[in-house]
Amino acid sequence: MRTIESVDEHPPVTRASLREMLPIVAPMSMTLLPTRVWTQEQWDRIKRGYRARGMDEKWDVYVEGHVAFLHRSWTGRGVFEASVRRRMRVVRFSARLPTAQVDRLPVHQAATVLVHAVIRDLVRQLASQPPL
Repeated sequence: MRTIESVDEHPPVTRASLREMLPIVAPMSMTLLPTRVWTQEQWDRIKRGYRARGMDEKWDVYVEGHVAFLHRSWTGRGVFEASVRRRMRVVRFSARLPTAQVDRLPVHQAATVLVHAVIRDLVRQLASQPPL
């Protein structure tokens, strides 16, 4: 996966800024969810989203409210959605994924393990992007 450019170089990615985004056709709840907890700064970076910048990149990511969406960049087909639970404490902010859905269409079932890995790596990369 290519290194992501600085989050401040591009406007946030939104559903409207991408071409037609299709919903997950056959949603299936995920039982194995990432356990990572993100800081406020990391969540702010994730909320800016990510747009594939070429044919070698396969994913577009955007956030609406408390839901993160992952779509195939070539087709716009929804593959993953995750709601994010945010907590603000006096000293610390945290965000985690309490629920998520993945597309269970046969064409995507074989890739479910890959989707888990891609999501983990993409979110890790988005969350750890160093600021300017």
